[in-house]
Amino acid sequence: MPMVVFAITARIKLEQRLARAMAMQSDALEKKMNEIEQALQQVFPPGAKVAIVQDLYSGFRIREAEHILLVEVANSGDLDGLSVVKLGPHGELAKEWDAWHTCRPHGLRHDIVLMDLRRVPEAGDPIVALAYADAEQLIGVDQTVLLERAMLDAVRLGEPTAESVADVLFQLYERLGLLLYRHADDEDPLAPDYRFDANRLDRNLAKNLEIWADESRQAFLTRSSITTAIDDLGLSESFQDPAFMVSWITQQPGAGTHLPRMLRGRSHGDLHGRNVLVGRIGNRVIWPAVFDYGNMGRDNLVGWDFVKMEAEFKLRAYRSLFPGERFVESVIRTEVEMFQATEQSRNSGHFPELPSGAVPLERFRWLVQTIRRLAGGHLSYRNRSMLWLHEYYFLLAVYGLNAGRFENLTPIEQTSAYLCAGAAADRFSDTFRQRTPAKETR
Repeated sequence: MPMVVFAITARIKLEQRLARAMAMQSDALEKKMNEIEQALQQVFPPGAKVAIVQDLYSGFRIREAEHILLVEVANSGDLDGLSVVKLGPHGELAKEWDAWHTCRPHGLRHDIVLMDLRRVPEAGDPIVALAYADAEQLIGVDQTVLLERAMLDAVRLGEPTAESVADVLFQLYERLGLLLYRHADDEDPLAPDYRFDANRLDRNLAKNLEIWADESRQAFLTRSSITTAIDDLGLSESFQDPAFMVSWITQQPGAGTHLPRMLRGRSHGDLHGRNVLVGRIGNRVIWPAVFDYGNMGRDNLVGWDFVKMEAEFKLRAYRSLFPGERFVESVIRTEVEMFQATEQSRNSGHFPELPSGAVPLERFRWLVQTIRRLAGGHLSYRNRSMLWLHEYYFLLAVYGLNAGRFENLTPIEQTSAYLCAGAAADRFSDTFRQRTPAKETR
């Protein structure tokens, strides 16, 4: 069994995650490290001598019982390498294992984008861990970073280059399109046999709507302050309260008549910048590697793989792009400008190049447009070339409501998410105000 060592970065992140438990129990950190050590000793073969926990990854919502670790096996000859290992409740690990095997194409081995998965132990129950394929060898360079970090650095610093980030996004979605998206089909809410199910749209939708309407929650205060600011700034023609709009649509007896046609089928289901590793060489990033298949499925909305990537990137980028007092106005105007640019590009078939000597806001807008360009290519399956953007706006509005549940978001990030959702809600239907009651009072 290998000796397990925690690097300083991983230990600090684990301490931060366990802060509440450590306040109640002084040996909580030691117990958790011992638990992780015992699990990792089952992951690697007997010949492995040292397993170094280099980093601790987390999604956008902290799950205390789940740990995604970047682990390096060292001093072990041919066994040396870097792996992503997921620990968590046995039932959740089994669910992810089943999802992976249900969705991956038959015969797929050692893919260039989807990291191969093995369970520990290989047979029997319970599952102790899931180990993703050697990320270092898959990516092929010494330094690996999360795609989210690469995207934010490209905007803020210009390094890595925005062009290299766009190349990585192209490689990522082209591969997923070939393996997953091309198996999707068009779901028409006007079909005679269509039955609306909020859980199939977003399994957290009902909970999200309750949170934004609960006057005791921070989300409600954020929502109220945003709608007040929108009115005071004269921006009401560019913003529709997304919680009100989505709630109204989903409560209608014939909800399907208000929904867009959507592409449904195989997808990753939780694709964002913290579930993708990329290689870093100088000022470029290369070769994406995807992990975390817990939401992979055969009946997913394909659009989520693009909407989540865009939405999570934007709410973290906006806080550095607009640090001043005119935050609400700046975000809304930028969203509207990007909508206009997207529609023009969709109609003309031409997406502009990155301007020479681009400043951070230009790099940001160009990367968002890149995600949308790739979305348009994949969501246009089944002769949907003029339908995909209507669906995309609707999903942006729905996804932004999830920000109410994420307690680790800063106030400015939660504000960003709701502003983006509201701008998309307004764009989804210009006739919404005419066919619904007046806006909900604050």
